[in-house]
Amino acid sequence: GYSGAGDDDLLRRLEAMGYTRELTLGAGLATALDGSAARDLLRGRLVFPIRNEAGDIAGFAGRALDDAQPKYLNTPQTAVFDKGRILYAFDRAKDAIAAERRAVVVEGYMDVIAAHEHGFRNVVASMGTALTDAQIGLLSHRAETIVLALDADPAGQGSMFRGLLDLARRTAAVESQRQGLALRRAKVFDTFRVAALQDAKDPDDLIRGDPGRWRQAVEEAVPLADFLLDAAPRNLDLSTPAGKATAAESLRSVVAGVGWNERDRYVQRLAAMLEVEPETLRAALARSEAQPRAAARAPQPGGRVSEADFRQVKGDPLEERPLALVLRFADMSERLGELAVGHYQRAENLAVLSEMQAGGTIDEVRARLDSQSAEHLDRLLETDLPPMDFKQRSADFDVCVRRLEERALRQRKADEQLVFAETAAAGTPAPPEMEEQALAVNERLRQLFAASAKAP
Repeated sequence: GYSGAGDDDLLRRLEAMGYTRELTLGAGLATALDGSAARDLLRGRLVFPIRNEAGDIAGFAGRALDDAQPKYLNTPQTAVFDKGRILYAFDRAKDAIAAERRAVVVEGYMDVIAAHEHGFRNVVASMGTALTDAQIGLLSHRAETIVLALDADPAGQGSMFRGLLDLARRTAAVESQRQGLALRRAKVFDTFRVAALQDAKDPDDLIRGDPGRWRQAVEEAVPLADFLLDAAPRNLDLSTPAGKATAAESLRSVVAGVGWNERDRYVQRLAAMLEVEPETLRAALARSEAQPRAAARAPQPGGRVSEADFRQVKGDPLEERPLALVLRFADMSERLGELAVGHYQRAENLAVLSEMQAGGTIDEVRARLDSQSAEHLDRLLETDLPPMDFKQRSADFDVCVRRLEERALRQRKADEQLVFAETAAAGTPAPPEMEEQALAVNERLRQLFAASAKAP
């Protein structure tokens, strides 16, 4: 509906219907500041009724139709209206959310109206604010997946990133305190996905202009952790050791919040972004995580990721040695396929290995690499290797392959042990599939140790 532009049109109308001025003020429909005369709150605005879960009107929002500020104005918190506990159109969307097991959250009222008009009835709005724990509770009781479809306006990208990062922190922290289990924390963390809207469109424009693209954007929404890591370089200072330390601290909950079997992959991604050894990053994150646990309080400055961890970046001889052998000696090229991408951690070595395995001459591989990775390829070609015959080169290569796999398995085992410790502390058994994987890791490590003992 539309509210008139007069100062007290609504007040006078309600009084004529028998409602007292005090009741209208208490309901947030009128305001009287500093002893001034009471005035209607929403004047000259397009008005959206806001209903609670049961469908009863709890408050109103008014959108300015001119240049008046603020653009949107909500009735204040009252005995029946708490903005942090209500989602716009949830009363109309809850059945569709339960049926589809997926909720889509947008920011604006018109976004929701457009979605419902076009048949997307599992859409609600957070009314321009970050999701609260109470709102998440409303959705998670009915939905397995919560898709955050946010405006692609570049001006709001920084604010959106900070809001989602805070959501990641709160989700990880709340679950950790409630369950004490990294595994269950990760399950809730993975509930959230982000639909990135292209061409600076908001959901209203996209749905009305191309419903198919809206449906595709929701279907292709990425996990919250992936979105945050992808967006981090655009929103955090990664140019200095201090900036990288702050970024690592900010993204700590993202790495901690993913599933135990995925954590190593995210650590490697973050380490590559920060240009630091994965082992160095793990140690820094572990120190930062341990301090607040020991103190049972909010993190103190001494528990933050240290700037010193990012002051010096060195190569990884274990990763580089077999690459150099393959690059320098033609008789080693057929063994390239034995190098597993999953055993590599440093971004520059991963890039070179991936392109080498894609095939082609050294010049063709170099042409497909970015400038930094191409320079690294040239450094590998210049690696100082001792004189070796084919048998010695093969033995050297075998040792590197074994040690790379052993390192990767040891890291997986460390992640498993962390989860086992948390489940034991909570008195909850670990999942059977996790125990089976732990046994498989132990068996493979035993085989590698045996092979090492037999090696000359």
